[in-house]
Amino acid sequence: MKKKLILPLLIALIISIGAITYLKENNTLTASEFYERINVHDVQLVDIRTPEEYRTGHIKKAINIDFYSESFVESFADFNPEKPLYIYCKAGSRSMNARTMLEQKDFKYVYDLKGGITAWKEAGYEIVTEDTNVSK
Repeated sequence: MKKKLILPLLIALIISIGAITYLKENNTLTASEFYERINVHDVQLVDIRTPEEYRTGHIKKAINIDFYSESFVESFADFNPEKPLYIYCKAGSRSMNARTMLEQKDFKYVYDLKGGITAWKEAGYEIVTEDTNVSK
């Protein structure tokens, strides 16, 4: 009897792990997906690189919150956790980590840019250099 239960439980576990992985990976968007979403929807857009990196060029309308700041997560206190939040960094590592941190703080829709602003530039999308939205 126990042998008959093991196989269905194992299959259910594999399917569950696959579904969780699929859902998490779908929150990492390609440059074209990211572009479409931030230009069609009313979103919160955040560049999580350092202020120095931000000043070298960023996506238009992105505000800067430094991932390395001691108060990084607290900097999102005035953000709406129910509204889509789009984040990016230089190559994608920081934004993946930040997405996890923000999801743990009850942000429902957090998306990060696969390959970061590097992929954005390679795709030929515009960057701007004004620095009016740099975090302190």
